[in-house]
Amino acid sequence: MEKCKDVTFPFSSQTQQTHIEECISDMKNTVLNVEGYFYKNALAIAANQVGYNYKMILILNPKYKKHFNRLKDHLLIINPNYTEITKKTNIKWEGCLSNPE
Repeated sequence: MEKCKDVTFPFSSQTQQTHIEECISDMKNTVLNVEGYFYKNALAIAANQVGYNYKMILILNPKYKKHFNRLKDHLLIINPNYTEITKKTNIKWEGCLSNPE
C-alpha cells in the first residue's frame, strides 16, 4: 500500500484544487450513501477509503445530520499528525466504513 501524500498549500494548480474538492465531495457523498450508515454509526471517513491518496479525514458531527451539506458544521482534517499522549489503552466500538459489519 502506498503512503498517502500531504496536501500542499497553496495549491500548485487549479487542477490540484479541483482534485482536492472532488475528494472532499466523494468522502461526504460516500458516507451519505451507505444505506443510512451515517445516521446510525459512521463518524469519519478518510480520503484513501474513497480512492484518493491524500492525508485527509472528514469527521462528521451527528448533531448536524439534517444539514450535512453545510460542511462547516463538520471537521475536515488535512495532513493530520499523531502524537501519543499516554500508554493507556481505551477500547470502544467504532463505526468503520471499511468494515461496516
